[in-house]
Amino acid sequence: MDLDAAGSGANPPAPAPLTILQLSDLHIFAVASERLAEVPTTRTFAEVLAFIDAQEPFDHLVLTGDLAQDEALSTYERLREMLGPRLDRTWLVPGNHDDREHLRRVFADRAPATGPLTFAFDAGEWRVLGLDTHVPGQVSGRLDPDQLGWLDAELGAEPARPCLAFCHHPPVPCGVNWLDRLSLEDPYPLLARMRDNARFRALACGHVHRESECRVGGARVYTTPSTAFQFGDRRDTRYDLLPPGYRRFTLYGDEFTSEVIRLPELRFPPRL
Repeated sequence: MDLDAAGSGANPPAPAPLTILQLSDLHIFAVASERLAEVPTTRTFAEVLAFIDAQEPFDHLVLTGDLAQDEALSTYERLREMLGPRLDRTWLVPGNHDDREHLRRVFADRAPATGPLTFAFDAGEWRVLGLDTHVPGQVSGRLDPDQLGWLDAELGAEPARPCLAFCHHPPVPCGVNWLDRLSLEDPYPLLARMRDNARFRALACGHVHRESECRVGGARVYTTPSTAFQFGDRRDTRYDLLPPGYRRFTLYGDEFTSEVIRLPELRFPPRL
């Protein structure tokens, strides 16, 4: 005799895991043939998108800054065109190479109408946040008191829900000597929130064109490879000869895993 599922004593099936892909430091141009460090960055970004399309489905795509190298309005229009049908699952924050108002204009349906280009959405049991660390005219970044207040409100809204956040500038050193001095200014308010709030489980950053991982209290801080080229970790090594890549987050209930995925080969070695 068939039993009603509600009365059978069987546990309900676990929800399917959710996947968030982080792509960072695209440095694309309005003219697709333009190169940076001898790398055709628009082409390498397109190759990363094609690799993702062939390899894995995803639920959300997060772009963490330095989207345009030339900061031109037409470059963001090119980016929107390249994202195509992925756009309704895409979230973005600016980096030091970006123009916030151009981004806001081209991605008006994906960005706040005023203020910092933050985002917030739910992914299963998780709250996912985007922080805008862009400071016009500077390489380093900053979070102003208003944005920290917005973060506090988000963290305080649902105490049982874990939080994954994204931004461009890391709040911790990542092993790139010259760039660690040009990262997030006054990182201590953000680090304190990571240490003191158990909801804040992970922060994923760009800017340093390399993968790294460390802990701040009970939270993890990640950095992510560039879709263009990778920086070296020593003063005498400007570039690492590693392929373009991205980071994958897989959310299982209130747990997560993270890993870096790279293209199979380095087709365009960077050069000074």
